Amino acid sequence: MPVRFLIADDMPAQQRLLANVVLFLGGESRFAANGIEVLQLAQEEPFDIVLLDLSMPQLGGVAAANELIECWASHDRRPRIVAVTGEKDDGIRTLCRAVGMDGFITKPFSVASVRKTLKTLIRHGHCWPDGPSRRILDVGVSDADASGHATGFEVEVL
Repeated sequence: MPVRFLIADDMPAQQRLLANVVLFLGGESRFAANGIEVLQLAQEEPFDIVLLDLSMPQLGGVAAANELIECWASHDRRPRIVAVTGEKDDGIRTLCRAVGMDGFITKPFSVASVRKTLKTLIRHGHCWPDGPSRRILDVGVSDADASGHATGFEVEVL
């Protein structure tokens, strides 16, 4: 059975590029263009890996990952979540790990680097050099405007 990927990015070109890597590895992919779509698709279909852009409209990747991890907390197994971002700041990498994400891919990326990251993820369940993440932060949306866009966040240390 092929590995099922949910590719979440608001840029169709990025979705296609990641989908080609997934296809090369023998996987299947579905697409979401924002964090709200990610949450909806994750409830409707089973996925093994979620590739999650951090800068998406309506609900960003960190908040979406936090919601997904909370939803899957009672399950024996959850899909692995990998951040995909143009941010090169180490603080973003640390935040992703603190909310419980399983890996990090920096844009622009090469096909070879994505393949290596996904193979490591499939083999070990995470891509962090120091071992798997331990969730220490809960990031929730505290406020939203009339269109549902997040305007405030609450952070809780676990």
